[in-house]
Amino acid sequence: QQQVAALQSSLNDQIDATATNETLQQKVAALQSNLDERNAATATNEMLQQQVAALQSSLNDQIDATATNETLQQKVAALQSNLDERNAATATNEMLQQQVAAL
Repeated sequence: QQQVAALQSSLNDQIDATATNETLQQKVAALQSNLDERNAATATNEMLQQQVAALQSSLNDQIDATATNETLQQKVAALQSNLDERNAATATNEMLQQQVAAL
């Protein structure tokens, strides 16, 4: 009877250990699943960060191009104004030349 009791006690310990092992396996599986999800989210985040960096670079290029464009527009406006003044002076000069010739 002592042997049976000892075997029963040992069997009970094994049953408890098996139940604990199964619980731990479930926890490990849940943790692995969570880790897999987080790894996927991290990969997505890194990809999005690369896309944001590329878009920021493109935006910076556009900002630089816009500033260059505005500078060129100012230069064109100044040149047009200068040309208009020279055209007016030329017209005045031609009119004066005609008046001189008439004299």
